[in-house]
Amino acid sequence: MKKGFLFLLFAIVSTVAQAQDLIKIGADKFLHVTGVWNTSLGQYAGNSISTGNSNTFIGITSGNQNTTGTGNTYLGAVAGRLNVVGNENVSIGLASGYNNTASNNTFMGAYSGNRNTSGNTNTYIGSLSGYNNLTGSNNVFLGANADGYGADSSRLQRAVAIGYNAKVSINDAIVLGDTENSAIKVGIGVHNPQYKLDVKGVVNMRIALNSPALKLNGNEFLATDSNGDFILSSFKFRYKTEAEWSDKVFEENYPLMPFDKVITFVKENKHLPNIPGVKEVIHNGIDVKEQLSKQLEKIEELYLYLNELKEENKALRKEINELKNNRK
Repeated sequence: MKKGFLFLLFAIVSTVAQAQDLIKIGADKFLHVTGVWNTSLGQYAGNSISTGNSNTFIGITSGNQNTTGTGNTYLGAVAGRLNVVGNENVSIGLASGYNNTASNNTFMGAYSGNRNTSGNTNTYIGSLSGYNNLTGSNNVFLGANADGYGADSSRLQRAVAIGYNAKVSINDAIVLGDTENSAIKVGIGVHNPQYKLDVKGVVNMRIALNSPALKLNGNEFLATDSNGDFILSSFKFRYKTEAEWSDKVFEENYPLMPFDKVITFVKENKHLPNIPGVKEVIHNGIDVKEQLSKQLEKIEELYLYLNELKEENKALRKEINELKNNRK
């Protein structure tokens, strides 16, 4: 028992190097070290450190090639293994940041940022996140498999992909959710979103004058003019039933108001029957779809009134012709 304890103590002491505020635990040794405040735990971890300061390497061969890099934290087997001079990187997880030689990156999750070489200031959280990026910088990928996509996936700039398997393929873009999952829903202010984007509250858009405010399928739908007033582009109304449209005017039993009563109504109310007056419009607004049908209704009623006048005119002409014939 005593021999075993002494052997263990000897093994620990022989693998701990303490010089210039250095801590090294593993089966190898520091070579040509002048850097300070470095900590290496694991076989071959931080094995090449020279002038680099304030590094922490935990895991077999983590930070193995680091020489002058400063302020790096690598936790996990072969994490940040190939970094030589990069500074202030954080790699947590198996092989995270393995090929990274740049600075200010944060990789958390197995193989996250594994292939990044010269890209700076990236943040990847989740296993295999940012795996395809090589040289792109200032990207944020959150979620397992969140990554770049397409021909530029290795060099994206300022791109964001959030969610499991979220993919972004262009610079300066934000993507939410798995692009291969058609059931993805985003909620703001709701815990159970029912649509692609489900918002509880006011949605405000600030746009430049004479610029599109809203596009649908790439087509301009809503814009503003030079006065800041809204302009609606081409669109259609859909009616649910035939009763919502005005063709009922031409039914045989349609109750057409006598024209003299229409005149009386207009004199008293200052608007046509079945059309809202100005006070009602100001107070309640109008249903554009409903008003379109009502306006057509009035046009069709005018046709009926004109037809009545035509028949009356025809009858009068007949009487006049008869009177002329009787005088002869």
